[in-house]
Amino acid sequence: MSFEIQEGEELQTGIRRVAIERLEEAITCLGDESASLHDRIHDARKRFKEARSVARVVRVPLGVLYDLENGWFREEGRSLSAFRDAEALLESVRKWRDEITSEACAESFEKLEGELTRNQEASSANDVEERMSQIALDCQDAILRIDAWPLSGITWSDIAPAVESTYRRSRRAFRNAAGDGTALNFHEWRKQAKDSWYQSQLFRNIWEEPMKAQRTILDDLAKGLGDHHDLTLLEGFVAAQTPDERLTAALTAVRQSLEENALSVGRRIYTERPRDFAERMSAWWKEWYVPTTS
Repeated sequence: MSFEIQEGEELQTGIRRVAIERLEEAITCLGDESASLHDRIHDARKRFKEARSVARVVRVPLGVLYDLENGWFREEGRSLSAFRDAEALLESVRKWRDEITSEACAESFEKLEGELTRNQEASSANDVEERMSQIALDCQDAILRIDAWPLSGITWSDIAPAVESTYRRSRRAFRNAAGDGTALNFHEWRKQAKDSWYQSQLFRNIWEEPMKAQRTILDDLAKGLGDHHDLTLLEGFVAAQTPDERLTAALTAVRQSLEENALSVGRRIYTERPRDFAERMSAWWKEWYVPTTS
């Protein structure tokens, strides 16, 4: 089933089902030998992020368990980050090589691609497969824990604080990036926008058309901020490995354009106060939600 609370599904049932399905899919991704190593890792890490976002929604009912589960999801995903980081840089070079068509930058892009390809091969030579097998086993244990999460009888009131908090963190991160456009601030905004997107997917059915528009905007925003993050890493790699003023200038211009586009979106989607956003979501939920199954 998809990443959403289904119509007629009890809230506790839907939350538990979605979280467990994310980990089951992660196990499948990790063990899919027909896919490339990069795709297996990339898809598994996405599933971890989705499951972690579900845990955030029920952080109040989970109580002290939340910190433990949140830390587990974070560390399991990070344990595969070295290979993913190398691949992300390589993807970034190929993406911007195709978009920055200046002949003056072509040779630099070619050199970067060669260097990053060697880095990726070095990462692949490590014990990635062994680590993936261990993570798959860890996921089985986590599924048992999720099945025991204390969610019995939870209602929207139990998750409303987390819904409001997610929006508040994303709004605050936008304001920080708008006020001080450091790479760190934009990176934090990217993470918070992504979490808002996950949440909009989880509750996509409470009012289909408005939630679809919200998801689309947040998805585009998160992707733009993701491009910004990858480009920032690439700029750092260029500065450290093969300084090239023309290439650096071209990358900086693209990054600044991404920042302007993201900030323009942010100025429009964060006009509501967090309390007003939470009250609107609550009203939509109460109008839609009629549990019929357990």
